[in-house]
Amino acid sequence: MAVALSFLALAGAVAWDHHHHHHYYPPTPSHHHHDWTPSPHSPPGPSRESAQVHIALGKTKSELNVAWRATDESKESSVEYGTDCSNLDKKVSGDSRKFTQDYGRTWYTRTATLTGLEVDTKYCYRVSDSEETFETLHRRQGAPYKHLLYADMGAKGAHAICDACTVDSESCDKDVCAKAQNPNAGLISEVATADLIFHGGDFAYDMGDYKGDIGDAFMANIEQLAAHVPYMVSHGNHEVKRTNLPHYIERFRNMPSNADVPTFHTVNGDGATNSMYYSFDHGMVHYVIFTSELWHHLAGMDRNVTIDKMVAWLKADLAEANKHRDEYPWILVSGHRAFYTSMEKGASCYPTDKPMREALEDILFDAGVDIVMNGHVHNYERAWPVYKEKATYSTTDMNAPMYVVSGAGGCHETASAFEAPEPHWSAFRSNTYGYSRMTVHNATHLHWEQVSTDPLAFPMSEYGKVIDDVWLVQHNHGPFKRTSAPQGTACPAGLAKTHDRFTPEYLGIAGQVDVPRDAPTWQHVAAFKEQYGEAAYEAVKAAALGKLNNATGAAGLYQWYTPPQ
Repeated sequence: MAVALSFLALAGAVAWDHHHHHHYYPPTPSHHHHDWTPSPHSPPGPSRESAQVHIALGKTKSELNVAWRATDESKESSVEYGTDCSNLDKKVSGDSRKFTQDYGRTWYTRTATLTGLEVDTKYCYRVSDSEETFETLHRRQGAPYKHLLYADMGAKGAHAICDACTVDSESCDKDVCAKAQNPNAGLISEVATADLIFHGGDFAYDMGDYKGDIGDAFMANIEQLAAHVPYMVSHGNHEVKRTNLPHYIERFRNMPSNADVPTFHTVNGDGATNSMYYSFDHGMVHYVIFTSELWHHLAGMDRNVTIDKMVAWLKADLAEANKHRDEYPWILVSGHRAFYTSMEKGASCYPTDKPMREALEDILFDAGVDIVMNGHVHNYERAWPVYKEKATYSTTDMNAPMYVVSGAGGCHETASAFEAPEPHWSAFRSNTYGYSRMTVHNATHLHWEQVSTDPLAFPMSEYGKVIDDVWLVQHNHGPFKRTSAPQGTACPAGLAKTHDRFTPEYLGIAGQVDVPRDAPTWQHVAAFKEQYGEAAYEAVKAAALGKLNNATGAAGLYQWYTPPQ
């Protein structure tokens, strides 16, 4: 009873509220081919305020879309580029849009499209508002192709970028990462070998906060990645709020949108590119992007962009994609919110997200989509090929899409312990921070890995460790058949795996209940709740988060977020 009383006393001392947000974030590794290394051609250290340069694929193979931020309206909007970094012999004019939604300041988003580019060729370029020259290898040819995917990454504590990023500062730019302990780990180590980066919603936390300063910090942080590798994006729930939505639309208006509604209206005005839904092809993959937020608070923000229009466009795009699977055999669809997740808010998906799944699951199945990548839930979870909550326990010649939650990029809203057993459709789950690496080898073989980047709960020696590793083999790309859909409802013993940062020892509940010490965490949690009560468990969980706080030395890491005045 003394044990129970001590935990109950702790429960009274540590208040926990699921409706508040808690502060925390993550890191990453390397590998692959290619023989070039991007290198800045300006003096070391920032010689000006960051222009926040980032590139995206163009609408054709000979184009590249460049975007950046400007503060001086009088400067022209242009990009110089060429194959010789010391002689940028081409120049293209860009456009400029005023941004007026940050209280007390005005700035400009600028974009320009580089044209006439040859594939598999290195180009150097410099935007008119910067003194720095960047390099990029334009549409490298020859498999394997490496794609990096994640969602839910903030500015402060973005450990995914490099191990020098901390929760004490929003700054994690190239100068900070130059001090990384291990420059061969983290996203910075993947830049020279990555063909594409995809960020599936929820940026900066949040872009519009502190008069846009958080958005500026995030964009400056990713410049060391996104100025070299196409940085493709989708919309998340954190980009719905009135102060955040225009930041997302305007900052990422260099996406190669092919939506039937070409522009999206925000409080900043009309005319910016509609990046709520669009598609593109790269590295043997056809990507289809949609916003899950039309089923939520985005509805009505732009009356021209509706669920019905988006779903009709999605069906047409997937039908067209199936005509070109000889060149782009793999299809990946991404919207921010999760279709399948085993976190405590829902056995299959959050109840509020069921309308989205009910509207789209048949469409994705009938189109033969290989992978559905989501975020929103701040963990990683890979499902077996699944349809209508029934699974096939193999990734060879899949008969349904593989759903993946890769929302562990790292932000101030920490992950939670797994408090329920794995559903039968769950192949692997982890509440550690990290990102996904998708390597496409050919039309039949795709290698999917999850890289753990959690220096707070694990030793630095595990920073960059691959924790999930699976091959997808598909000899018959094309629409799936209802008659051969998955039927499994019970995963064979030993197949499902969990990589849990919140072990019973870490939570401090090991040995406190009559459960084998090597039993999964969820069993310890259930027994602890039953014996000591919900409040006691919430208290020890808060204390475990406090351990992460102490590990970083960051004061107030888990104190509630205070919005800017």
